[in-house]
Amino acid sequence: MRNGPGGELARQVRGLAVAGSAIALAIGAHGLAGGAMPKVGTLLLLVGVAAVLAAAVTAVPTLAVRRSWLVPVLGAGQAVSHLTLSLGDAHGGMHAGSHLTGPMLLAHSTAVLACAALIAAAERIGPRACAALRRILPQMVASIPVLIEPAAPRVLADVRPVVSDPCLGSIARRGPPAFC
Repeated sequence: MRNGPGGELARQVRGLAVAGSAIALAIGAHGLAGGAMPKVGTLLLLVGVAAVLAAAVTAVPTLAVRRSWLVPVLGAGQAVSHLTLSLGDAHGGMHAGSHLTGPMLLAHSTAVLACAALIAAAERIGPRACAALRRILPQMVASIPVLIEPAAPRVLADVRPVVSDPCLGSIARRGPPAFC
């Protein structure tokens, strides 16, 4: 993670990536478990969870800098998101029995590790990609042809005034009917 001028942006991007992946992973697992689409109230609660998670990752320097904290933060985001879905109206009564089954814990653990690896890889690749774009974009913009002279305005040659003769048609445009 950078400590220079782009450090604040990198922390914000990391916070958004952690919050977005935790919430998306929770909703995806909810759907794979046979749950319905969460209702508006539950989605608003999940947006609140994502906002708190993003703010925590952005504000706490240890969470914003060290890659070793990605897994615990994503795991906590999963736990809170699943709790939110289980308390929400879309999840009620779906599970019979315990929520902590072996396959579910294994799937969530694997997904958390995969998301942490993807976020860490994006943090390594991101500055290189930005540097490459800074080199490439000016050359691409310079190669776009620019018209120096403005285009000549088009003049319409055949402009005829609208002639309205009340005796021409059976239906007049204005006023009472004209009898000729």
